[in-house]
This record gives sequence, structure tokens and C-alpha cells, in this order.
Amino acid sequence: MLKRPGFYSTKFYYAYAVISLLLFVIAASSAQAADISYTDVKSLCEKRMGNANLKRAVLGLLVYFDDTQVRNRPGTKSSVFDASDAGEGCDGKVELNVPLLNKALSLPAIPPIKVRNVEGEWWSTVHFLPKKIGFKGKSMIAIPDSNLFVPAFVVYPLFLLRENLPAADRHIAKMLKHAWNINERYKRGDAYNFWLKPSGQTVYTAPYNIPIEKAVLPLAKAYINPKLAFFWKGFAKGLNVPPSDWVIRCLDENENQSGASALFNIPNDSDDSSTALAIQQIRGQLKGAYSDDAFFLVPGNFAVDNGVMDVILKYRDTARDPKFEDGRDAWKGVESGAYLTWLRDEKEPTFSEPERGIIPLGKNNVDIVVNSNVLLMLGLTGNKRAPGYNEAVSLLTKAVFKKVWPAAGLYYPQYMIFPYTVTRAYRDGGNDALRPAMKKLVHDLIDEQRMYSKTGNDKVGAFPGGEDKTDYLSTALGLISLLNIGADIAYEEGLLNDYNFAVESAVAYLLNTAKKYRVKNPETFGAGEKDRDLYGVRWDSGLFFSASFWDLAHWRSEPFAQAMILEAFVKYMLAYDAGGTTIMSGRRLHIKQYPHETGDVENFILEVK
Repeated sequence: MLKRPGFYSTKFYYAYAVISLLLFVIAASSAQAADISYTDVKSLCEKRMGNANLKRAVLGLLVYFDDTQVRNRPGTKSSVFDASDAGEGCDGKVELNVPLLNKALSLPAIPPIKVRNVEGEWWSTVHFLPKKIGFKGKSMIAIPDSNLFVPAFVVYPLFLLRENLPAADRHIAKMLKHAWNINERYKRGDAYNFWLKPSGQTVYTAPYNIPIEKAVLPLAKAYINPKLAFFWKGFAKGLNVPPSDWVIRCLDENENQSGASALFNIPNDSDDSSTALAIQQIRGQLKGAYSDDAFFLVPGNFAVDNGVMDVILKYRDTARDPKFEDGRDAWKGVESGAYLTWLRDEKEPTFSEPERGIIPLGKNNVDIVVNSNVLLMLGLTGNKRAPGYNEAVSLLTKAVFKKVWPAAGLYYPQYMIFPYTVTRAYRDGGNDALRPAMKKLVHDLIDEQRMYSKTGNDKVGAFPGGEDKTDYLSTALGLISLLNIGADIAYEEGLLNDYNFAVESAVAYLLNTAKKYRVKNPETFGAGEKDRDLYGVRWDSGLFFSASFWDLAHWRSEPFAQAMILEAFVKYMLAYDAGGTTIMSGRRLHIKQYPHETGDVENFILEVK
């Protein structure tokens, strides 16, 4: 059975972490860590695969993803996992967060909200003004949202697994095929956008489930109503929300003909565009991987939209007029040469050509998470000589050494997201020029975990989430960051013992806090019979993204959090810390048999090769 949160006593939990540390110190010392052999890596992988709780968690996560992916399900089911625009449609739901119960419930959506989703994606929600009208980072009512990021990040760890099974039993391959072309749907002109166009008749992109005319426009008018100024002044005190003069400009028909849609109609951006290209490049490794499945043999399914790269490279922090500087990124200095966020010329009239999007406040910026994702893409596509590459490396290195990274991810209030993305760019992108930054960052990560562990005996191994009031997602991100950096760097820095403890205690913390997830759909893993003991595992959702104005809206997604935890567990099983493997090459976790029940981990047969 899966242990419920709090099952272990604090003393037992701490002892578990200490024992794990001692075992791995011995293993690391004998292998020298910096020059570990193939035999040592293989035995390390086998040892980790022998952890029954870890195997159960990986299996449970795969069950969870199969059950919660948005598909055309039989009948009319919840919009959490049933497609709105296929078959019989879905039962539109919004999320109700009950503060004292610490529980999220699905409630029927009421007008003017009519819930839509995108087939193949996973659920995410927008929480408006969570600091003001929320509890522990969550709004009481959260609105479902479709965007490019969530499915792209959920499928990422699935590329580290292979299924040595008949076609009908390949659950991961099925999920990947359902999500395969989602990124392409977000292409808008010459690059990719965070959102889709709400309909074929609109020229703007916006959240699917937030009515512009019936909800946004009335609220925006109230926000700039002079008679209500006293209310908004008090309400918005201390919050990072849009300035009233920007809202006035957006609603001024003389300056902006597109109306209130301008408040959401963002341009294409380097972040989403580089993420889309990275996934397209990564999925190429599956071409011909399953010879009995025609889908994986069609060349067109593995196309890479390389022309988008030229668009990203065009927008850099060079020769800019100071009046277009954002200001929040002042630490970078003048003309950093790194990549700008928005793929639109800031010198153009702000509200011209709304079909190309509108830069918030008319000011572009340099974001370190965005630049990390661009470097990942450039590394994966073999373009390390691209204009701006060296400057982006310098920017990220500077962010690490000056430790400005906690606040330099302008759209990412999740504290551990930058360590994750920059170490992913280093390891999976093969960007070795970031190695000096990794040597500094490994010190910071170990220190962050150590300091956070002091906040409670039950926090040993956890990483802080910053604005995120949960720490499951942040712990997964911190663990992945350590695995991406590798034990060789920790060894060089004289931190091997601390590093091994940090890795093992993070794994233990996540395993100890897992919760059961009840399967909702009979087709999940061929569940069928109701009395079958098939269940998933889950952790609470985490904060991963925000609006340009941090306190206006936060994005949370339970599937996003589970994906990061799966990536952490799979990379741990693959001994990423020992080197020799990346998202594109090296060891893979091969599934040779799925059990009939989640608890039957002996028949969940895995092999690393």
C-alpha cells in the first residue's frame, strides 16, 4: 500500500535519510564519483529500481497521466479529462478550493464561463489575485486554462522511457500520440504563442475560458472608474498589478481599436517558441522506435519547425532605446545581447497590428528562465554558434554568481524553476559553457535545501517554493537540478557527501508525501473492473507561472507538478547524477511489463539500458 502523508514518524524519516546518505557516501567513495564505471552505474540503477516505493510511485504517476489526459472519452464527463470539442463534449468544471479542508473540488461552470479545453493536454488553472482573495496561494475559484506550456512539460519526462511491449499495451506511446501535435496548434504566424485564438473569427489570443466582453471589459472599466479609485487604491495596496494608466490605454478607442482583448493579447514569445522547438527535436528519437506502429514511421510526424529559430534570434537585447526597457531586469546592464521575451519590435506603435499581439506596457524584457529555455533549444538543435548564444550563457552565469535568480525570472514566481531550467539547458542541452555556473549553483542548492529543512523536522529533503506555499513541485525541481548538475561537479567542489544526502533526502521526502489518486476512467490502463486495485499517485499542485504582473494571476497545475516528480524519479533511476545520459541519448528506462494492480510492483518489470 502507498504510505499516506505523515505515516512515518519524524525520527524514522530522518533516520531513513541519514542511512541513505551513509550508503551512498560509501558507494560514491568507492567509485570516486568523478570517474564512475559502467558497471558501477548499472549496479546503481539496479539498486534504485529495487526500491518498491519508488517503482510504485513511477507506476502510479503513469496511471495518473493516462487517467487525466484530456481525450474524447465515452459519454459526457468532466472537462478535467474529457475533450470539449470532440465527441459528445464534456461537462465543464471550474475548481473550488476549500481553505479549511485543504481540498480542491470540481464544480459546474456557470455563465458567462463555458469551459473549453484542448484534446491531448492536461489540466491547469488560473488563480486570480491569490494573495488578496486566496488561501495558501490558491484562489477560492480557479478557472481552467489551456496553454502550450503544460502539455510540453508533461510529455518531457515521457521521452526518458521506452515500452518493450505489444502496441496495445503501450500506455506512454498512446499518451504521446494524443499530445503529439498540440504545440503546433499554438503557432501564430511565424512563431508560437502561450495561448490559442478563442475562435476562428478573432485575431487575438487569450485564455479560452475567460470571457473578454462579459467579464474582462466590465471589470477593466470598474478598475479605471474615478469614483472607485479609493476602493482600488486600498484593494491593490502592496500588490504587483497592472497600473491604471495601462488599462486606460487599452480601453482608449482612439489609441487601441482592439478593445479589452489587448489586456490578454500577448505576442509570440521566445519562451513558448523555444519550448515548442525543443519538444519537436526531442521527439525525433522515437522515429522508428516502434516498428509495428505506423505513427512512428511517418516522416511528417517528426518535422522540426526550424524557421522559428530565426525569429527568436532576431530579437535580442542590443541597441535598444532606454525608454523601452522594462526596468525589472536592470541587473543585466545595458545591451546584454541576450534574448528578449516578446517576438515583436518594441519600437512599433504598441497597439498596431493586434493580430501580431501587444507587448504588455509596450516594454520588452530579458528573463533568465526564457533564456535558459532558448539555450536548451539551441543546444538540442546544435546551434551553439547562433547570434546571442554566448551572451545568453554570460547572462545566466551572471545571474548565478550574483544570485539574482530568485527574482530575475519575471514570469516565474516558483523559486526553483530557474535552477531547473538552467541545469536542464546545461545537461540535456549539452551546453557545457554553463559548467562554471553549475559549480556555484550546486553550493546554493545544497544551502537552500539545508536552510529550508530547518523550518520543520518534517521538511528534511524538501526545497522551498518561494511564492508557492506547497513544496512538492519545488522539491522535484530542486532534485532534478542536482541530478542534472551531476556528482562529478559536487566531487570537484568537495561537496560529494552533502550532495548525496541532498539527493537521497529529496527522494525520500517526495515518496513520503505521496497520496493515492482514484482512477476515474475505466479505459485507464485497461482498468475495467471496479474491484481492480489500480490507482495512481499524486501530490498537490504547485505554482509554476504568473502574469506579467505577479500578483494578478498565478498558474497552477497538478499534472505539471506530477510531471516534474516523474522526471525527478526517472532521472534518479537512470543515475543521471553519475553522468552518461541526456534527454537525447544514453540510458533509458525500459518497461518490459505492467502489473495488473498498482501494488503489485514485483510484476512492474523495468530495465535500464
